Amino acid sequence: PEDVGVEVVISVVGGVKTNGCNEGPPRDTIAAIDLIDVNLATESRNWITGELAQKYPGARVLDDYPLHSAATRNGLGSTNASLRFHLAPRDPGSYLAQVRAVGTYGETNVQVFSILVYLLDATITW
Repeated sequence: PEDVGVEVVISVVGGVKTNGCNEGPPRDTIAAIDLIDVNLATESRNWITGELAQKYPGARVLDDYPLHSAATRNGLGSTNASLRFHLAPRDPGSYLAQVRAVGTYGETNVQVFSILVYLLDATITW
């Protein structure tokens, strides 16, 4: 019950070899995976300060963005690797996690993943 947030795991698979060569590994291996940052989407910020603040006076964006979470990596040097980080958001909405993967041949791929965080409406009416 004291734990807050979620563990996010992103899996990366090395790119397919496109040079037609029959020798060597069929996929590029993963040299690095980095969590660049985690941001609350602009639409979510606007919703918090607009519509939500009208329903719940005083509602505001609580965290400072971007968030910088410590990440662990598994499988570097293989064709299947993963990045894991803990996200303990204080604001509801859509979070955008930007991740960079680098293959051993230097190919870099940056992807943005959306993580949805919902507000639990705890209003009780009698």
